[in-house]
Amino acid sequence: MATRWADQHGMAFNIGKCGYLRTHTAARTPMPPSILLNNQPIPFVNTNKCLGVMFASKGIDFDSQSTLLCERVERHLGALRWYSASWCPRIRFNILKSILLPTLEYSLPLLYGHFLKNRKSEAWVTKNTAYNNCLQWIAGSAANRPHVTCHLLGLLPLKDRAQHLHSRFYLHLLSMDKNNPLQTILDKNLWYPKTTHRIAVRNHRPLLFQFLNPPAVFTPHLPNLGQTSLSVLREKILQDLSLQMHNQIRSIHAKTPKLLQIWTPGLLTDRIPEMDCDAVLTAPAADQACLLAWRRGIFG
Repeated sequence: MATRWADQHGMAFNIGKCGYLRTHTAARTPMPPSILLNNQPIPFVNTNKCLGVMFASKGIDFDSQSTLLCERVERHLGALRWYSASWCPRIRFNILKSILLPTLEYSLPLLYGHFLKNRKSEAWVTKNTAYNNCLQWIAGSAANRPHVTCHLLGLLPLKDRAQHLHSRFYLHLLSMDKNNPLQTILDKNLWYPKTTHRIAVRNHRPLLFQFLNPPAVFTPHLPNLGQTSLSVLREKILQDLSLQMHNQIRSIHAKTPKLLQIWTPGLLTDRIPEMDCDAVLTAPAADQACLLAWRRGIFG
């Protein structure tokens, strides 16, 4: 069927990029069947990458997925360290947010769901190590207290950031087209946003069950879910998440204010557009690095 479709549309398959993966019980068959495409055999593979996510016989290969993304970030860091000796923490912070974090956070809601199943997940340990290495690069010294560095920079620790993206992922699930196959799968399992009936989830259950109950930020809105338009709900949820994130950043137990003050209600209306701080103090890069080290409690 695939060969005929390609012929009818004047197209051809690149066999070198094709492969078939035996999943679940099919993996127990002693001899893999021969599958042909354009009269050429499709090679048998043990893993396959689809849309940037690694799959194996039993589904997503979380360890390989985490390693793939973290190695990419570490290569970026390795190249950046050659040139960043004179860069101030602010420049490094901007590079982290624009280049490193998008790579590190790709598929993070799925990895977080796996972490909820297995708190000792090797994939999560790898991810957390890469994130701390990024913080170490910004701070210019050992990030022996990475959560402190996170809050000083106006960032969330990896686990809190994953929870935040996990909530936004639910907004995506709610806005899916009715014909989306994933929507059908969720409806068959009576997922919580549609029924307001919480589903008991055990760690040994498949990954899908980790996403059947929405995050806590959805709870106040569930009674009126049917009467609230998706656009209004989305706006409310995003506002709640933004406030939650700022409260988490400001809640670290410290005796003094943050080095980078990212949100102050009284000054919000007077802020310069596109600025994420209330004031900017200029200083040589070396002095900025020393100040950040002092605020993190490791100077000298």
